[in-house]
Amino acid sequence: MPFYAVARGHKPGIYEKWSDCQEQIQGYRCARYKKFATMDEAKEFVQENSLTNPIVDRREKAASDAETESAVKDAPQKSTEDTSPDKRKRDDDDNSSEESSEKTVKKLNMGDSAEDKTKFSTDSNGFLIVYTDGACEFNGRNGARAGIGVYFGPDHPLNVSEPVKGKATNNTAEIQAATYALELTKASGFSKVAVHTDSQFMINCMTSWLKNWKKKNWVKSDGEPVKNKEDLITLDAASEGLAVKWVHVKGHDGLEGNEMADKLARQGAKLYKADP
Repeated sequence: MPFYAVARGHKPGIYEKWSDCQEQIQGYRCARYKKFATMDEAKEFVQENSLTNPIVDRREKAASDAETESAVKDAPQKSTEDTSPDKRKRDDDDNSSEESSEKTVKKLNMGDSAEDKTKFSTDSNGFLIVYTDGACEFNGRNGARAGIGVYFGPDHPLNVSEPVKGKATNNTAEIQAATYALELTKASGFSKVAVHTDSQFMINCMTSWLKNWKKKNWVKSDGEPVKNKEDLITLDAASEGLAVKWVHVKGHDGLEGNEMADKLARQGAKLYKADP
């Protein structure tokens, strides 16, 4: 029997049915949840990823901070609660209890970048420009280490360099890097983003294959299950509410944005620790 652990959602806990789990994450920004084979693993995930845990990573703080600031500006004077119906969700990795978030989420020193959009670069159509990359040492072999890189610009406070969560592979890293980028895009108040990536695989997933995979319950045309399913579900959820333009760039070709994203990803890979 599977166990669906919801560490951050409308009602954190452990659920035996996917439909019950989905209820808790639907419309919830930065949801964190995962499927496990045992109750003990599920409990450990909830404990480690609850916002009552003092370790809160940068993307969660960015999203929570920008969301809180937006709520304070837009809500009536008599209320400080954000009751907007379209709070973002994240499918396989992020979740926060509204009550505890007020107590534990710390202000991210973003230099007011969530408010000042001039600190970001946009293209001629108003799409936020971001570069993402994934890196994996010893891909497909024992001892593999993978990391993600997200690059908004030189010394930008939202640039990301972190190890992947879960199994270390190139594709995992590419997908998780893009997910970070989309979450930070929404947290910064943008509705359109151009994700520059050298991963044609990921672009194909999001623009050509994903729709049919979802229709066929995540089974490929050859009958094999889709690899990276959970990470792709998370990326798909992060893209909701955004106009996303996927831009393929040639890797290791001297393009500054791609080179910097690659550097951040390689630095993140050095921090990777495999699950015990």
